[in-house]
Amino acid sequence: MSELSKFAFWSSTNHGQLACVFAFGRRRRPSFFTFESVVDDYLADCEEEGVRPEKAYKGSFNVRVRPEIHQKAAIYSINHGESLNRFVEEAIEEKLARTK
Repeated sequence: MSELSKFAFWSSTNHGQLACVFAFGRRRRPSFFTFESVVDDYLADCEEEGVRPEKAYKGSFNVRVRPEIHQKAAIYSINHGESLNRFVEEAIEEKLARTK
């Protein structure tokens, strides 16, 4: 069973292709692939290895809270000169720091 390894890539001058520096699976040398083929190969290798594919996180998500919590957080943010997003981000960071 081959070991999956991380790979780095960048867009080539020919749009729609990627240059893989460190590829996964059996691909070991830099080569050009279409984005779709790289993703398809990655998913196939993950399935073959019995590994869950990594999910990319874009940094945004919807959060549903009670209206009174939303109001209190918004007022706090305004009074402290920060955005509601920054308030929520700091709250998440504080919670994660306590759970290490």
